[in-house]
Amino acid sequence: MIDRDRIKQRAKLIRPLLVPLVLYIGFLAFAVSQVPQIESPLWRYVVALLPMIPGIMIALGIVRMSSKIDEMERRILLESAAFSFTLTLL
Repeated sequence: MIDRDRIKQRAKLIRPLLVPLVLYIGFLAFAVSQVPQIESPLWRYVVALLPMIPGIMIALGIVRMSSKIDEMERRILLESAAFSFTLTLL
């Protein structure tokens, strides 16, 4: 049976992350397409680092979201973050 209240609760937690995710994808596409065309080194660095702004917003949103979830979900989130961090280092 579908628990509609739980689905609504999940949607409330995910919704604040959607805008930063869309911004990240847009800024990343813009940076990848524009960096080779920019001649000034300063602007090249600025445009290359532009996707980090929504990336920070995503990280803050995940921290904020983790304070609103229960203990088991928080543990799952922490373990998955540790796993992805480890794989990223490799």
